Amino acid sequence: MRKKFSGLKKIFVFLITFINIVSPFLSSQLVYAADISSTNTVKYQAFTNGGYRHSSNNYDVYSGALFLRELGSRDTGQNSITAFCFNAGRTMPPEITVLDAGFDSVIVNTKYDRESNVSSLYEYSDSPALNKEEFNKKIKQILYNGYPTNGSNFNSGTDSISLSAFRRATQKAIWAYTDGGADMNIDNVVDHFQFPQNEKNMLRRLLEATNDVPNNFVVDFYRADTQGMQNIVTGRIDSSTPEVPKEKDIVISKVNLGGEEIAGAKIQINQGNKEVASWTSEAGKNHELSLLPGDYVFHEEAAPKGYVVVTDITFTVNTDGTVTVKDANGNKVVAANNQLTVTDETEYVNPTGTLRTTVKADSTVANATKAAEVTAEKAATGVEVTDTLTYEGLVPEKVYSVTGELYEVKDGQVVGTAKATATKEFTVSKEGKGEWQLAFGQVTGLEAGKTYVVYETATSKDNLVDTNKDNTPEEKHVVEHKNPGDKAQTVVVTPEVPKEKDIVISKVNLGGEEIAGAKIQINQGNKEVASWTSEAGKNHELSLLPGDYVFHEEAAPKGYVVVTDITFTVNTDGTVTVKDANGNKVVAANNQLTVTDETEYVNPTGTLRTTVKADSTVANATKAAEVTAEKAATGVEVTDTLTYEGLVPEKVYSVTGELYEVKDGQVVGTAKATATKEFTVSKEGKGEWQLAFGQVTGLEAGKTYVVYETATSKDNLVDTNKDNTPEEKHVVEHKNPGDKAQTVVVTPEVPKEKDMSELANRVRSSSDTSSSNSNTSLPKTGEKNNDTLITIGILVLLGMFVILTYKKKKL
Repeated sequence: MRKKFSGLKKIFVFLITFINIVSPFLSSQLVYAADISSTNTVKYQAFTNGGYRHSSNNYDVYSGALFLRELGSRDTGQNSITAFCFNAGRTMPPEITVLDAGFDSVIVNTKYDRESNVSSLYEYSDSPALNKEEFNKKIKQILYNGYPTNGSNFNSGTDSISLSAFRRATQKAIWAYTDGGADMNIDNVVDHFQFPQNEKNMLRRLLEATNDVPNNFVVDFYRADTQGMQNIVTGRIDSSTPEVPKEKDIVISKVNLGGEEIAGAKIQINQGNKEVASWTSEAGKNHELSLLPGDYVFHEEAAPKGYVVVTDITFTVNTDGTVTVKDANGNKVVAANNQLTVTDETEYVNPTGTLRTTVKADSTVANATKAAEVTAEKAATGVEVTDTLTYEGLVPEKVYSVTGELYEVKDGQVVGTAKATATKEFTVSKEGKGEWQLAFGQVTGLEAGKTYVVYETATSKDNLVDTNKDNTPEEKHVVEHKNPGDKAQTVVVTPEVPKEKDIVISKVNLGGEEIAGAKIQINQGNKEVASWTSEAGKNHELSLLPGDYVFHEEAAPKGYVVVTDITFTVNTDGTVTVKDANGNKVVAANNQLTVTDETEYVNPTGTLRTTVKADSTVANATKAAEVTAEKAATGVEVTDTLTYEGLVPEKVYSVTGELYEVKDGQVVGTAKATATKEFTVSKEGKGEWQLAFGQVTGLEAGKTYVVYETATSKDNLVDTNKDNTPEEKHVVEHKNPGDKAQTVVVTPEVPKEKDMSELANRVRSSSDTSSSNSNTSLPKTGEKNNDTLITIGILVLLGMFVILTYKKKKL
């Protein structure tokens, strides 16, 4: 019976549709939807445009938009009312398709009575998901936030979806609360919404919204005139009722890149051309203010010192009190709940960054002191190589392209082209440091006895380096680790295993004695083969494979000089030969290598003491050598005796003596005499030399002279740069103007006296006269004899002569 009724219904609908299609050809009168319902007394009729069909012959609410218009209106959608089904569980009204204003419209064949600005819809719901108060509030929120009102700007910015999708999400949200029942679960509703994820996200947002709805937003209910049919609901802004906006408490934070509130930012909040608020940010403190819902501009008049001013940011205060960013304008700004956080960037600092690598070859992992080793046999079949990169200082959360290259190393340098290459992109951690694994896979072609190193280069995908200081990076950030000597990134393929040879290494001094304290390494290529510290009187025995090695003295014993690296060869017969002595004293004999440490060069010091001799007078420590003015006038024979100590034994020194005048304790003028002679130092490094000045003239009476002596080695005997090789002469001086032992004094001239011989003649003449007179006349009784007076006179004269001579010497 049901099937027959259904069949009759389909036939009936088809006939009506057919009549509507052919009627224009039968009459000049066009049939409109309004004409069909003109006899009805109800006021509104629903329709969809676009001819969308539902499988049950009812319109598909997920495909066609539902509208309402007054009966008799020919509106096709532009001025009609966007509507939503209210009762998902009720019967969808039947539909007819008519030619309306030039295109098909699906007309819902049910009429609706309008109830404007209803206060409660709860009574019309068949299975409400909430209590009455919450239900009415939620339906009103969905109609306000959803299509087409978009009162809270949900459908804007990067989260926006198409209008048809926005309408679908709005319809689903209404049905979730009108027919979801008490067990309605938002997650289930969203999951069962068979549309793209962005539409699901919008549906969730509509279902979870808690914002206030303006007082002038009203809900109209359209009740179907047929029992059991779906009802319709709409929402609109009542223009006759002025909106009473409510201010919303919001918070604005001005932070640095570390998220710390910073001081000194001069901020304005503008709406249009009007400044709404302004303040200066404080350290550690955000700013609270109240704003009406709407769009605003965050304007930073001045940034704190060391930060960059942000460009103007447009944000929206929504009716629910939340804030959203409308236009970040290239700035770092985050809106969360009722808070807007604006970040001031510091002056751009270029990243640096470091890479350290640790290579793994098969199961062997290299480290800082030992390369990863694989056998020649394994290398022949292929080696699984993986490099672990430890990075620091890269830009957090940025993508870097990492390229690893495996090169052969020879003589401390990479040679040829890469034996293997691997490239992979990695994302840096939030901390800017961490580890990456770069797999080279199975590497073939590695040769026995050779060394290989991994070179790594990490290049940012984005420009991260600001080269022109405009606070905008324009070049990639490149970090490398390319060190051919880094054992941690080195792979060594061992040669075929020959037999080790027992050898002996001796560390001796110049006397051939084994010395203690030399820290010795035996290296082969970049690999340390052995190391030890020498012991007194004892050589060192070790076993080495045939090949070339380097004897490296890390530290010499105290008082000895470190030898430079010596290359030697262990031969297949167990003997050793010196390949490169490198300037050292080294001897190879049979299986023994003897290396001699030279003693550390000690610079000579040395002293000179001098004793001058002038004619026959020799000076000493307390008395200078004296010569008379008369002697000085004719020339003085001067000889200086030099007593030396601490000079270099058996070396030749050139000795120069200079005789200077001394006045007021200082030498003055140029040398009065100079003498130079070469002498050879004794084996003991001490002794005496005689330096003869010859006959020195020009010395003046009453003046003092001093001998200055300088001994200069002919050879370089002084090591000034501590390289154990003397590069300067050894110079020893004795120059002391106050040293009496090297001083010559010329006494002043003595005043002229009458010639003593003339005096003697006069005395003798007087005596002869007296004698003559005595021959003729003897003294008479009572006469005095003059002989006594003459004798007294001679004695007086002799006494005066002695006194004058004494005074002259004293001077």
